[in-house]
Amino acid sequence: MNNRGLIKFFAILFALVCLYQLSFTYVTNKVKNDAVAFSAGDREKELAYYDSIKNVEVYPVFGYTFEEVEQRQISRGLDLEGGINVTLQISVKDIIKRLANDSQNPVFVQALTNADKNRRAQETYLDAFFRTFEEANAANGSNVKLASTDVFLNRNFDEKEINTSTSDAEVKRILATKVDEAVESAYQILRERIDKFGVTQPNIQKIGNTGRILVELPGAKDEARIKQLLQSTAELEFWETYKFEEVIEFLWTANETLKSKKQTETATVANDTLAETKPESDVDKLLTGVSSDSLSNDSTQELGPIFSLMQGQGFQGSPIIGFFATKDTAQVNTYLKDPQVRALLRGDLRHVKFAWGKPKRNSNVTELYALKGNAQHVAPLSGGVVTDARADFDNMNKPVVSMQMNAKGAKDWEILTGKAFNQQSNIAIVLDNIVYSAPGVTTGPIAGGSSSISGDFTVQETKDLANILKAGKLPASADIIQSAVVGPSLGQQAIENGMMSFIIGFGVVLFWMVFYYGRTGMYANVALIVNLLFIFGVLASLGAVLTLPGIAGIVLTMGTAIDANIIINE
Repeated sequence: MNNRGLIKFFAILFALVCLYQLSFTYVTNKVKNDAVAFSAGDREKELAYYDSIKNVEVYPVFGYTFEEVEQRQISRGLDLEGGINVTLQISVKDIIKRLANDSQNPVFVQALTNADKNRRAQETYLDAFFRTFEEANAANGSNVKLASTDVFLNRNFDEKEINTSTSDAEVKRILATKVDEAVESAYQILRERIDKFGVTQPNIQKIGNTGRILVELPGAKDEARIKQLLQSTAELEFWETYKFEEVIEFLWTANETLKSKKQTETATVANDTLAETKPESDVDKLLTGVSSDSLSNDSTQELGPIFSLMQGQGFQGSPIIGFFATKDTAQVNTYLKDPQVRALLRGDLRHVKFAWGKPKRNSNVTELYALKGNAQHVAPLSGGVVTDARADFDNMNKPVVSMQMNAKGAKDWEILTGKAFNQQSNIAIVLDNIVYSAPGVTTGPIAGGSSSISGDFTVQETKDLANILKAGKLPASADIIQSAVVGPSLGQQAIENGMMSFIIGFGVVLFWMVFYYGRTGMYANVALIVNLLFIFGVLASLGAVLTLPGIAGIVLTMGTAIDANIIINE
């Protein structure tokens, strides 16, 4: 009798614990229903709602926030919860270029171009490159070997791997191995990023030898954030910057050059048009007026191509050269890459690298920076020296990303900051060719290897950026070739159908048990309900994921439990 009472006590205690664990799922679903009702189908509005209540207490009895409650709910798989399904293509072309040390050999460059254009169906990019390399050799009447000093015989390979006597067949085998290793590295880096993203039970797998990686993220809703997380190469660089007054003269000269070039082109077109135009009659002459197009182009012709797009200039001592509308950045890049414009660069400016700042939220304007490049096009300090990164806050309580460097990086950082201090210049922190910040060095060389990335960040953005930097940079760019959002309608429909079939089946079983077995069936029903409570409570406490196959397994367990209870009670 005493043992039976003890068993009841522990059974009740265990049931209360399971109810407590399941209460988080109830609260989470209630908040999500409120979010759906508030957003009225607007996904961005729904995401904004979640962000606004992330740190708000939604479980008043125990004081848990929505973020904490959501983490403790029963997790559902992609088939039930919905989420994001993404297929990534790791750029084998980038891997080959990196292994060739960005060779400019004509045959190599032509082979890469032709591999892009003439890739056959079911042919991997690497096989296409090998084929087009041989075709380019034949077309040019040359005999460039893959093991040539200006192709793959460089510091990226050990002398035992590739040397002057290595055959093309052997180089092909080595390259295939290196590409596979790079794709595997990308796979591991993406997995580490996703694990830190906070999605429960993500699925990430390589698709054969295609260089493609499939990523499934149950419950994920912010597609833009996911794409940023997956596609960011995480190429972190530290560059010295030019000051506004050091570059503005070049910009004026470039503007005047482009202005004259445009006027010459316009005059040529006008002369050609006049030569083809019939003589005007007196009536035509009377009706002739100034066109609206010429009036609208007056301001552009007066200011010039570059300055007509400029929204504002920098100031003396500033690393910002000018402000431009974000939509005009591509056009400005075209102007700055014009051969006649690049020919105007003299002295220290001849290797200048122009870069754009990180677009600010709720703003259509982006800053233009001028970085102190070099003949090798290599940054003075790269992100490879960063050993740790974390989301933090600065002295103004603004979100930043704090970084720590290794010993070599700390020494180089001290030299770089010391140089910037002596020249009273700035250091641009560039991630994937975007300037996130360009702080000045006002207190002397920075020892110890500590630095930070500041900017127009949210707390979530600094967390994501820190995770990306800690996971490391991808060996090549990752392009999203297919992206599908498994919308809430599909997930909700599956849940509703599953729940309805479960309730109907469960109700029929309970009724039949009582109808056919009487009191024995009633005992079996009670045991079955308690068994279900324990199963779902344990699932919630262990952080397991519930899927449609899992529900089928639970139903099977129910049948086994019924049979066992009937046998025991009979």
